[in-house]
Amino acid sequence: MLLSRLRQMLAAMSPGNRTRERPRPWPVDPDLTRRATEARKQIAHTRRQIERHVSRARGRDGGAEDEAGSTGRAARR
Repeated sequence: MLLSRLRQMLAAMSPGNRTRERPRPWPVDPDLTRRATEARKQIAHTRRQIERHVSRARGRDGGAEDEAGSTGRAARR
């Protein structure tokens, strides 16, 4: 019921009222913007480091065994 009423109201509006420009975004503190940008860069850098570390560790031993398995194999030699 409400949806049909909304359609009627939108049909009665002029196109100018329906496509009115949006208000400008609220001004943001430049220091806050800078800090947020630096935090995003630091997070991205940390993620790249973690991915690099994980991929190196998996390349060394295949990533399929745990530490106990590798020490047990070393003890048998």
